[in-house]
Amino acid sequence: MTRNIDSLRLALDAVRGSQPFDIIAMVVLPEQVHCIWRLPPGDDNSAARWSQFKSVFLTNLPLREIRSRSRLQRRQLSVWLRKYHEYQIQNQRDLQRYIDFVHYAPLKLGLVERLADWPYSSFHRYVRNRLLPADWCAGPEEELVLEMMEPVGRP
Repeated sequence: MTRNIDSLRLALDAVRGSQPFDIIAMVVLPEQVHCIWRLPPGDDNSAARWSQFKSVFLTNLPLREIRSRSRLQRRQLSVWLRKYHEYQIQNQRDLQRYIDFVHYAPLKLGLVERLADWPYSSFHRYVRNRLLPADWCAGPEEELVLEMMEPVGRP
């Protein structure tokens, strides 16, 4: 996904233009995307947004990027998994756990040693808005975050 970050951004903007939502937290990893969206009141159709997002993203990819050799052999047309995991946030504590999960992902996957070094994350917006320090998870707090993250289901 990170190889095609511009296509991903275009797709997000297109979907938000036709089916509004706010991005609470998001991280783009090499092979996956984690995000938390806030939909307008009375609207719970995240599936339509994901479908449009995936479609627009594929449309903006160069043809050679659309299918890997293994996907061609298996006759899979997409870079996306057929399913996605949707979870409805229950309360403020639940929301915070998922925001932490999203932001912590590059560190947990060993992609960087400091979260500030991963460019494709809303973590930077949280730092700019003084909601998180730039060195979040750079010390003893890391153990607390890990403890919090383990019980979380499939985001």
